[in-house]
Amino acid sequence: MIIAESMRQFQLTLCVAVCNTMIFHRIQPPFTDSIIVGEYYYQDFVLFLKSEDRCKFIPLNISSKLENDQSKHGDVCMGFMTTVKNMSAESQISNVEVKYFAFDVQYNYEPELPFCKLDDNLQHVEMMLICSGKTVVSGTRCDENSTCERKGEVCQKHLDMDQHLCMATRHLYQSCDEYSPCATNSECRFSGSIKVCQCLDGYADIEGHCVKSGLSLGNMCTYDGQCSVTNNASRCLYNETEEKRVCSCVKGYLVSSSKCIPDGLLLHGFCTENMQCTGTKNANKCTRDRDEVQLSCQCNDGYIEINSTCYKSNRRLHESCYSSEQCKGSTGANECNYKDGVKICSCPEDKDNFKGTCLKVGLTLDEACWAGGQCTGTPNSGVCMADRGKDGKLICQCSPGFIKHNDSCFQENKELFEECMINAQCSRRLKKRVCTETRGRKVCMCKRGYVEDNKSMKCRKCNKKINESCVINQQCNATENANTCRLAENTSKCSCNDGFDLIDGKCLKIGRKLFEKCSRHEQCNGTNNAMNCTDLNEDNKKVCFCHRDYLDFKGRCIMASRKLNEKCETDQQCTGTEKGNTCRLTSDSSKCSCNDRFDFIDGKCVKTGLKLYEPCISHKECNGTDFAGNCTKIENNTICFCQDGYLDFKSKCIKANRKLNESCKVNEQCKGTENANTCQYKEGKRVCSCDKECEFIVNGCFKVGLTLYESCDFHEQCNGTENARNCTDIRNNTVCFCQDSYLNFKGRCIEDKRNLDDMCEINLQCSGTENAGVCGKNQTCTCDEGFIRSKQGCLPKKDMLLLLIAVGGFFGILTCSLTISFGLKRRNSNTKRLDCRSSSNIAVRNIRNSIVDNSACGSTAETLVENRHSYSNAFAENIYDEAYQREEQGTENVYSCSEPQCYGTQECDNDIYNHLHQKPIQMSDAIYGVPKSMSESMCSKMQEHKL
Repeated sequence: MIIAESMRQFQLTLCVAVCNTMIFHRIQPPFTDSIIVGEYYYQDFVLFLKSEDRCKFIPLNISSKLENDQSKHGDVCMGFMTTVKNMSAESQISNVEVKYFAFDVQYNYEPELPFCKLDDNLQHVEMMLICSGKTVVSGTRCDENSTCERKGEVCQKHLDMDQHLCMATRHLYQSCDEYSPCATNSECRFSGSIKVCQCLDGYADIEGHCVKSGLSLGNMCTYDGQCSVTNNASRCLYNETEEKRVCSCVKGYLVSSSKCIPDGLLLHGFCTENMQCTGTKNANKCTRDRDEVQLSCQCNDGYIEINSTCYKSNRRLHESCYSSEQCKGSTGANECNYKDGVKICSCPEDKDNFKGTCLKVGLTLDEACWAGGQCTGTPNSGVCMADRGKDGKLICQCSPGFIKHNDSCFQENKELFEECMINAQCSRRLKKRVCTETRGRKVCMCKRGYVEDNKSMKCRKCNKKINESCVINQQCNATENANTCRLAENTSKCSCNDGFDLIDGKCLKIGRKLFEKCSRHEQCNGTNNAMNCTDLNEDNKKVCFCHRDYLDFKGRCIMASRKLNEKCETDQQCTGTEKGNTCRLTSDSSKCSCNDRFDFIDGKCVKTGLKLYEPCISHKECNGTDFAGNCTKIENNTICFCQDGYLDFKSKCIKANRKLNESCKVNEQCKGTENANTCQYKEGKRVCSCDKECEFIVNGCFKVGLTLYESCDFHEQCNGTENARNCTDIRNNTVCFCQDSYLNFKGRCIEDKRNLDDMCEINLQCSGTENAGVCGKNQTCTCDEGFIRSKQGCLPKKDMLLLLIAVGGFFGILTCSLTISFGLKRRNSNTKRLDCRSSSNIAVRNIRNSIVDNSACGSTAETLVENRHSYSNAFAENIYDEAYQREEQGTENVYSCSEPQCYGTQECDNDIYNHLHQKPIQMSDAIYGVPKSMSESMCSKMQEHKL
C-alpha cells in the first residue's frame, strides 16, 4: 500500500517554465498537477539532489525546497519527472538521471548518489530540467585542470561529487557561490543578503570589467578610467614606441619625468622646461627675464621682443625687418624702411649702401676711395686698390678682367664671337684666338687649324681620325662617317656616326630594318628579332629577315606558335592551341583566344554562340545575342535569356528602365522616369518621352491641363483654366489658382480692379476707381449710390451742387460782363459765323446766359437753386450725361469754350473754361439743368440790356 502511494506521488511534476518560448507536447494528468514556476539555477536543482533529504524526497518536498532555495537571477526553469522504474524489491534509490536543456541544446548529467534506504521500493528516477537565461553548469564533464571547449567556462569540482564539470563563470553583480566561479579579477562577496561577483581590492568596474585602477602616468591600461593617480594623465592611449596602451597626458599637456605639464605656452607664460614654450613662434626658451623671478617663456637667442612677438635681432643691411630696433647688424644701416613694398634695414637718406656699410658712392676712375663699391662713377672701374705710382694710396681702378684705354675700362680675355678692338683682348695663355673682322664687325675667332667649341667657348684642334681623342664633333672630319665625338671607356673619341658601326675598320650603316639590304648580321638591328642577314632574292642580294620561330608582321618580327591566352597581335601567331586561332583584344591586351562561336571551357575551345531563347547549359554558351548571356530556367526549360536590366524585343535584348530623353524602341523600356513611359520620335530619333497629358517641367514629367483648384506642383501645369496659371499654397494644399489681378467667378478667372466704364460681370471687379464699385445693367463699372460721375471720377452729389452754385455765381457775373463788353464787336465782325446751334453749344450758352441773367437781374444763388428744382432732376441729369458722352466720343466738349467758333474770334478766357471744367458735379447739374426756354429768355433779356 505504501509502495503504491509512493509510485503515484513520483508521477507528479517537479518544477518550472520553458526556455525561449519552447513548445512542448501537452503533459496529460496527473503530470500537470504539481507544476511549479520559479527563478533558480541548475546548481540549485543539483544542490537539492545532494541535500540531506535526498533519500526521502517527494514532489511536494521538491516544490518547497526549490521555492526556498532559488537564485534570483532571471533563469526560468521547468522541471518534471519523466520515468520511474521499479527495478527490484530493494528499498533504495540506486541512480538518478537528470536531463538538462538550455538554449535548445541538451546536456545529460548523472550524479552518483550514495545508496540510502527508502520506505519506497525505487531504484531509478529520471528527471528533466529545462531553463532559459544565462546558464551556470553545462553538464559537460571534464578532468581537473583541463580546458573547457566553450568560451567563458572553467573546469571545477561541483559540490561534493567526485567529478569535475565545465561551469560558466559569473559576471559582475551576478549571483555566485562556492560552486559558481566569478570572472577574472572578481570574487564572490555578500551584497546585502545575497552573494554576488564583485571586483577585487585594487580593481574597479569599468564597462562591465574588473580592471586595475589608480594607475599612474606610463602604466599599461585598457580604459581611461584606470588612469587617476597622475594629474592631467587621465587618457589611455596607444604608445607606438612601447606598442601598448598606457596612461597618457590629456590634450594640452605633455610628459615631463613622471608628470604632465602644460603645453603650448605663450610668450611670458610661466614654465619649467623649454618644450612647453610652443605657443609663440621663436619663443621656445624657458628662462628668467631680468624683471621676472619665476621661469617663463622668452624669445630665443638672436631674437628680440617687439609688441609681444619675437623678431630676429641684429638684422643686416637689406634684410627684412619689422622695427628699426632690429637693424643693428650693419654699420650705419639702422633704419627700417619700406622698399618695393617690403620693410628692410636701410641706410639713412644721406648715405648709400656699400657691402653692408653705408658709405659715399659714385666715385670716378683714379679718385681716392675706401672700398671698390664706391667706384661707380666710371663704368667697369669698381676696384678700390693701391696704385704703385701714387704713393700706395687707394684709388678707383678698372675692375678685374678690364684694361684701361683712353680713360675708360674695357674687357680683356674676350670669349669667342665677342666684339674686340685688338688681338690682346682675345688672347689667352695658348694664343689660339685672334681679333678678326667678319660681317662688318671685329670679333674673337679661332686661328687656322682650330675649330670653335660653342659650348665651352674654346678653340679645339680639328682633322681628327676615328678613335682619336676629341671634345666636339667638328674635330672628327678625317674618317668617312666618323664625325661623332662619343664617350667610350671614360674617354671621348671620334666614333662612327649614329646609325653606323665600326665593322672591319669601316663605319657601316646599322639599324637596318626588316627586308632592308645588308652585308653583315650586325647591321640588322633595326628590327627586334631580325638580326639575320639572309639571301632571299634571286639576284643574290642579302636582306634582313626574322629569326627562326618568328614571323614578320607590319614590319616587325613577332613570335609564332602562340598558345591560348598568350599575348598576340595577329591570328597567324595563334597556332599552338586547336580552335584557338583568333587573336582577340581583351581588357588589358590582345591574347590568343578561341575562334568565333567557340569558348574556353575546361581547358578547351568549345563551340558557343547560342542566341536568345536557344537551349543552354551554362551562361558562357549564351553569347550569340548581345546582352543575352543569362542561361535561365523558364517553365522547366533552360534557355538563353536577357541579362538583368534588359528586355527582349524582336529577338534582341534591349536596355530596360530607360529614363526621360534616353533612346528607346518600345514603350516597355521607358520605366526609369515617372510619367515618361512613352517611346516616340523626337528630333529625328525615338526617345522616352512624357506620357499623354503630361509635359516636361524642371526635371520630370508632370500632368498639365489642370483646372481651377486641382492639385499641382508647378505653375506650368495650370493651363486648363484661362488666367489660372498660378500653383499656390491654400490651406496646406498646392492647387491651381487665379493669377494676380484676377479673381474666381463661377469656375473662371475674371479681371480684377476694373476702372470706371470698364466691362464687368460682378461688383467685386470694380475696384480700380474709388466710389465706382457697382457693375451696372450695361455690364460696366459705374458710380456707387449717392455719387455722380465727373471727369475726375465719382464724387458725392450734395457737395458738388453747393460748390457749383457758389463758384458758378462768381463766374456767371464775370461771363455776362465779358459778353456785354464784346457783344457789339462780335455782331459787326466780318468773320463767317459757324452754325452754333448744336445741342452742346446751345446748352453751354444757355447755362452761361442763365448765370448772367440771374446776376444781372440781382438774382442770388438761392434763386438758381429754386429754378433748378422747378424742373425734374431726370431732365437735368440727361443734359449732363449727353454732354459728357459727347466729350468721351471725341465730339464737341460740353465744357469747351465754343464762343470763338460761334463769333469768329480765337480769343477765349481759359481761366473761365478751366474753372467751369473743374466744377463739382452737383453744381454742374444745377447749371446745366436749366431748361432751354429759360436760358433763351435770359439771353434775350441780356441782349436787350446791351442794346
